[in-house]
Amino acid sequence: MPLRRGQPNWTAIALACGFGRGVFYDNDDARGVIEQAVNDEKLRPESSDETRRLADSRTAHTQKKLEGSERHAQRLEGQLVIKNAENEALRQENKELRLENKELKEKLRQLSIFEGVMATSGRRYIP
Repeated sequence: MPLRRGQPNWTAIALACGFGRGVFYDNDDARGVIEQAVNDEKLRPESSDETRRLADSRTAHTQKKLEGSERHAQRLEGQLVIKNAENEALRQENKELRLENKELKEKLRQLSIFEGVMATSGRRYIP
């Protein structure tokens, strides 16, 4: 029985059984079975085979968590690349709109001058 500080190691036990340790907090019968087994064994120390098996189990669990974290990081990196491309496209569009806006303001300025000359002199003005 895996122990930690003389008490059942709920995480290791749950991992070996293939379910979450929360089962022991939600299910009194499951917790009672483990506590009874610990009492029956009189808290004898773990054998080296059990220790090795638990270490392998922990290593496998850690490796699985690491792989999940790496997949998540790759997914986030992919999303970042997409967002950066979208951002760059919007910057380019904004730049083009500013140039167009500048051209339209210049044309409006010229038309205002033309209108002013026409209103005051009645002559046609060619910029």
